[in-house]
Amino acid sequence: MVSAFDNLELSNFIGKSLEFISYGCGSATDTCVLKSYLTSKQINLDIKSVTLIEPSLASLKRGKEYVQSAFKIREVNKTINELNINDIASQPDTVKLHVFSNILDIKDIDLERLANLLKESQKGANYFVCISPTRYNEKRIDNFYDIMSNLFEISDISITDETIKGRVYHMKQGGFNNSYPIDRYERIFFTYAN
Repeated sequence: MVSAFDNLELSNFIGKSLEFISYGCGSATDTCVLKSYLTSKQINLDIKSVTLIEPSLASLKRGKEYVQSAFKIREVNKTINELNINDIASQPDTVKLHVFSNILDIKDIDLERLANLLKESQKGANYFVCISPTRYNEKRIDNFYDIMSNLFEISDISITDETIKGRVYHMKQGGFNNSYPIDRYERIFFTYAN
């Protein structure tokens, strides 16, 4: 997420009203990373709301606990396939940041339905951050991108297929590996819809 936020250049959003929408948020890890990133970079953004979408009620509640002191939270306890327009309704005059972190690779998600729902519901400026480990099928992210490009005029921001080094705790070894290789595929793009 940190690399994605770097590539998105979040400082460019200073002075704009934002909505952050996290799909399959789990315990709101990406939202926690956002808050940490903004604090560490000393970037003050006007985030009007954070929408956490997660089918696990326990994870959703935990995620809300983590971030509710920092953001105005809207909870949606549904799978992505169950979403409707009201669940992801947004303001046309805000900039929307849609985050799909380790979620689009789930084969049960109907990418066409999701893209059409976004087309119906998201007016104005929309940024899409799609990230997944490469070993889990970057093709799903590319398929989502292709479907979206048939519905929206798209501007590419970042396409990255790389291995980064991260700090990972190994349960079997009982310690941290500070340079564990993590494969990641990232696609960030922009749309504007009237």
